[in-house]
Amino acid sequence: MKLNVQYDALGHIARRGLQLAALVAMVLAVGNPCGAQSGTPSTATQVAKLAATSSTPAQAATAVVAPATSPMNAPGNAKAKPPAGGSREGIKIHGHWTIDVRNPDGTLDKHLDFENGLCTLSSIGNTGLNPEAGDVDLATLLFGSTIPGPWQIALNSPVIPTFPAGGTPGPACGVLGANSNEFILNQSNATGLNSGCVGAQLCFPVLSPPVLTASLNGVLLAAQFTVPQGTSNTTITAVQTNLGLCLVSQVSTSAACVSNQVALGPFSGTYLTGTGAVPSPPTVTAGQTVAVSVQYSFQ
Repeated sequence: MKLNVQYDALGHIARRGLQLAALVAMVLAVGNPCGAQSGTPSTATQVAKLAATSSTPAQAATAVVAPATSPMNAPGNAKAKPPAGGSREGIKIHGHWTIDVRNPDGTLDKHLDFENGLCTLSSIGNTGLNPEAGDVDLATLLFGSTIPGPWQIALNSPVIPTFPAGGTPGPACGVLGANSNEFILNQSNATGLNSGCVGAQLCFPVLSPPVLTASLNGVLLAAQFTVPQGTSNTTITAVQTNLGLCLVSQVSTSAACVSNQVALGPFSGTYLTGTGAVPSPPTVTAGQTVAVSVQYSFQ
């Protein structure tokens, strides 16, 4: 009798395990193989938990393992998981330049179209107490410790020991000075900058104040000047933009900074090497008109 009771109990357990296994198989066959939405247990998971609490340890293990063989969980069909931390794309600032050189009769002599690079503190090597570079300018503006002042565009032929070459010469930063022939285009309403020029620089208060582009995600600088009579032929081998900043503790508005700030730091620029996507340096002569535009955008 005891033996028969044991056989009856085992038969009852076996039948119950088979029923649960069949139920799991049905759910896996007709359900979405990808499971439920994130955060909500799937039906198959709930059934597996029920089997684990209603059967013997061996049967529970079988029920729990069953979902692992579904199509979505099979090793060959598993989707690649995104890297931890999500996308790692960087934020870039683009400086697009155009330079048009026209003859006195209006005909186009040269057209240049190219990109520049951001001047960074490491590339300039400025270790002073008030370093100025493109990356520092952006950081302090975003932080709110500085206010933007006037812009300046420099077209020059720097005399440096080793002139960069190739299609990626790097940004031209901090190349202004008495050892170069320069055309300096100051922001037109920057009275402090336009009060006088130094050295061999040819200064022109012709740079329009910056404006937002129509798409509202860019800033445009534009200027035009005529090469003065008596100026010798000048080959422009480097271009650079400079930006002046004021501390918020000194001025309260950008207009006040523009009218008073005279110290500017290199923001962006490039050397013109004539290799790859970098155009050849243009030579300008007296009487020619030079139109320059720089458009900054972000992505």
